Amino acid sequence: QFHTDMCFLDVVSINQADPELMGRGIYGLGGFLAVSSELRILWSRPYLTRLWCIFEMAAFRKANPTGKIILKPLFLETFVVCAVFCLNIWLVIDEIRMQVLFMGDASDMDQTSAMVQGTFNPLSFLSLIPVIWCFHQCRRLFREKLEVVDNLKNFELAKVSCRTAEDREFIYHGIQMWYGSTYSSK
Repeated sequence: QFHTDMCFLDVVSINQADPELMGRGIYGLGGFLAVSSELRILWSRPYLTRLWCIFEMAAFRKANPTGKIILKPLFLETFVVCAVFCLNIWLVIDEIRMQVLFMGDASDMDQTSAMVQGTFNPLSFLSLIPVIWCFHQCRRLFREKLEVVDNLKNFELAKVSCRTAEDREFIYHGIQMWYGSTYSSK
């Protein structure tokens, strides 16, 4: 049997500009979800605030009751991007600091005294800014991680936002047909 992994990325696969094409894509979504073995969600903070995201999860569960729903938070990826960015900024600032330090004649300075002078250079404090920013981002990401768990525990469909009243009506109608109501318990 020939097997290949495929990915249906909704934001790319469903036209977001043309209402007619968007409608056709939405009605075709069930076919993709029915043959999918899993729904992998790249989780970010606003995910549970978007009614279309909730609709996709509900549609997947209805079309594929035994399929896996995998929530993949983007915390680690976001942290790595922040850390790499901060490291690069720190290296640039440190290079500028070293250039300023050695602007004079460095031939009579040994390596130890150059390091000591470099440590107490006023630009040393400037190089701490990216490090402080990186720590701040880490704290923000850990706070978001806790919010995700809380948002899942306290989810209410009525509080989820939608761009248009027509979309909300369409989604509520679908969920009501599939599950009997739009009631969501805590």
